[in-house]
Amino acid sequence: MRKIEKGKLWLEDDFGTDMIGPVVVTKEISDLCQEGWRINLVIGKSSNGWHILESGNVYRY
Repeated sequence: MRKIEKGKLWLEDDFGTDMIGPVVVTKEISDLCQEGWRINLVIGKSSNGWHILESGNVYRY
């Protein structure tokens, strides 16, 4: 994760070339996250922005 705000995450692609976001999450999720963590997600974009479709592992760095 590159940036965290309440209810929003900004993510980096696997190659470190693109920043995606904000991805809408609950406040509880954003409160648990830390910048620099690696998370495996499937995300999708709608007219309301980016949303998590599937989640996987979280790696703390």
